[in-house]
Amino acid sequence: MDGMKPCPFCGADKLAAIRDMESAEVDGIYCLTCKTLVRFVNIRMHPNESYGDNENRWRERWNIRANK
Repeated sequence: MDGMKPCPFCGADKLAAIRDMESAEVDGIYCLTCKTLVRFVNIRMHPNESYGDNENRWRERWNIRANK
């Protein structure tokens, strides 16, 4: 996925959006290198929201990193 920070676990930038097979909405972000799957339970698709908008909300959440 473009515009995403690297995996916080291994540093790789090979990431994929995992989609629910029934609804096609994003269900998680998967690192193709270290095989980590991250799910945010509070990001569900809103009525009238496009799949692209839903993916953008996942991207924004993924890119949030805790400050040390």
